[in-house]
Amino acid sequence: MGAGASKPRVELPKLQNPLPAIQAAGQAVTQQAAEAASQAANNATAPINNIVGTLWSDEQNLDALEQPYEKKDEGRADATSKCFYVYPHDEEFKKKSPKMVLEISSLGFRLLRPETEAPLGLYSWGQIHSWAHAPNDFAFRHFDEGRGTILRHSFAARDVDQMLVQIQFVIDGILTERKRLAVSPEAFTAIMQQLEATDPSQRVDLLAKLVKDHYFFSSQGTEVMRTLPTTFEKVDAAVLLHGRLVDQTSFSQMLENADCQGDKDNIWHRITSLRKANSIARGDRGDKRAPR
Repeated sequence: MGAGASKPRVELPKLQNPLPAIQAAGQAVTQQAAEAASQAANNATAPINNIVGTLWSDEQNLDALEQPYEKKDEGRADATSKCFYVYPHDEEFKKKSPKMVLEISSLGFRLLRPETEAPLGLYSWGQIHSWAHAPNDFAFRHFDEGRGTILRHSFAARDVDQMLVQIQFVIDGILTERKRLAVSPEAFTAIMQQLEATDPSQRVDLLAKLVKDHYFFSSQGTEVMRTLPTTFEKVDAAVLLHGRLVDQTSFSQMLENADCQGDKDNIWHRITSLRKANSIARGDRGDKRAPR
């Protein structure tokens, strides 16, 4: 494209919504994100400009971008992540770096500075709402916990097809692992019998041990919460189970067993705080928000 030439407007043709696979992999982290993802699933064929917006094609030296490369997946010891060079469309991102590396791994999307791989942003699968693509364009939406809203980021990219393959590969891996660890109906019956035979004041402690070895479905989590006698124990159980659900996007159904809206808000607050604490412990510096 010559200097001064206008950039052609490109209407993105189709929303790539991760919800069908992620429902099994468990990806919603807040009530707002879960509700938004559910709405998107019901409207997956809606015009893309109503969901993601219109991107601009940017052919700024796309052919000169370096080739994608692989590195160790920090979320899974037995896997590799894949990194793609992109040009950000967002002005805020351009101020950070005119060219970025978009890493796709079991942790989600991570933006890195090309020269040093210094992190510029981390967007976990739990925050990612949906994505869209067109030739040489890629965009995704995520729930920003700090701002309490869904934001969109878009990029000019040469290797869009490879990016989509990597995304599907990662989601399939998450789904396979969680299904492998999902508690069987027979094992869940035994767990419920064990919980019911335990002193009510000790049931949450027992549950904390059990969730380390199993993933549960939200319907099973609902049954667990109903065995707990007090509000405090229900809140504790909901926080424990959230990170161990196969179908995390159905977590809001579990919350119907909370005693009041205040308890629901407390559960979401504790989940968010726990995620941030875990992020810092992993060395992410807690940066799960869009770069400021």
